[in-house]
Amino acid sequence: MRVGIVFVLVYKINFMKSALFLLPFCWLSLFLQSCEDNMGEPLLQTESLLGHWDIEGGGTFFIDEETLSFTSGCNRIFGNYIQEGNTLKIASLATTLMGCLDQDQDTREAELASLLSEAKLTYRFENNKLVFLNSSNQVVLILTPPISADLVNSWNLNSIRTENGVVSSIFDAETGLTFFSEGTIQLKTACNSGGAEYALIENTLFFKGLFLTEMACEAERNRREEEFVQALNEIDSYSILRKMLYLEKKGEVWITLSLKE
Repeated sequence: MRVGIVFVLVYKINFMKSALFLLPFCWLSLFLQSCEDNMGEPLLQTESLLGHWDIEGGGTFFIDEETLSFTSGCNRIFGNYIQEGNTLKIASLATTLMGCLDQDQDTREAELASLLSEAKLTYRFENNKLVFLNSSNQVVLILTPPISADLVNSWNLNSIRTENGVVSSIFDAETGLTFFSEGTIQLKTACNSGGAEYALIENTLFFKGLFLTEMACEAERNRREEEFVQALNEIDSYSILRKMLYLEKKGEVWITLSLKE
């Protein structure tokens, strides 16, 4: 009986030693298998073409999946593209047909359209810039990330989303918001002026404690004020692109403002 117990104990000890000895090789095998499984998969790309860009030399550029558009301030030129690695094959481009008062803008847009329409360009990222090159490896276009204004600024009202759609008014020229760093705002409506507090966490934005003076105004001014105040009370987020502030509700833009110059 004792011999049997001793044999079992010795067997268990030897088995444990063997298992401990083989453990590092098991981990190594799993690691190599993981590497083998990932062979051929592309590394995550940290730099992306997609989004808003500024054109070096003047103008703005937007790249979406399979589509792009750009403008130098008058017409918007747009079209499709196919991406193959770091090469873009751009299809024929179309344009809006607004009359441009600025001849320089008109000339710039024509140059860009000629450069990009039915073009095959390669690209690379350099110092946070997106650089396009032609078949001769010459740089033909440089895009830079847009520089956007800070929220703490004065903003003029451009439009409000109402039950009738996105609406602008002649009274909006007198309407706007000023954000202060201590968490308060001043506002001017089509009729009254006032203030509020705001809470800000990343891109989440809420207004609270909004108050207004009580001046008597004509009906149209009162109606526009009501639309503005109602929209402000429903805002839950914001975004800024260049000199435009977008106040949003559930991911949809409700109030658009431009930076006061």
